[in-house]
Amino acid sequence: MRIARDPRTVLFLASAVLFLSNPCALAHTDVTAEQARDLIRSTDDLVVVDVREPSEYCGGAGHIPGALNYPWNSGVLKARYEDLPEDSPILVVCGSGGRSNSAAKFLISKGFSLVYDMLGGMSAWEWETVSCEDPEEDNEEQQRSGRSGPDRHGPRSGRPREESRRSPQEPQPDRRR
Repeated sequence: MRIARDPRTVLFLASAVLFLSNPCALAHTDVTAEQARDLIRSTDDLVVVDVREPSEYCGGAGHIPGALNYPWNSGVLKARYEDLPEDSPILVVCGSGGRSNSAAKFLISKGFSLVYDMLGGMSAWEWETVSCEDPEEDNEEQQRSGRSGPDRHGPRSGRPREESRRSPQEPQPDRRR
């Protein structure tokens, strides 16, 4: 076996070894919205992390059923990432794909090994969504997915805890002013 003596070759090989041995050098996997839907359907322990702010997560088009809300811009994910299961695959979503990419890189840097980033974000999602105002649909998804508890939406999800525990038959307070 002949050992390369060219300094550029040695430097390249040394850099490659350092790069490949660094766990932070591992990358997340980009997936389309359709691939994300297939992951959700086929992966029992998949955790969907929506990194949009609570007003986006709860408003407009809503969120993927069962998704946990850990907003990126306000720093919730950075502060609470340890609450997520490190050994489960994680699908990160946002509005258009920018924040989820940053969040996915962050999770990889913190030791999460199987992280997916949904390209195009919720603007590319064409399937079922739920809003924070529709606890019955969310409860059905909760039963199907096996997730439960008031914190399954993650911290600061925008869903008031008192409303999340109310049964649909109880009268809602009049919030008009």
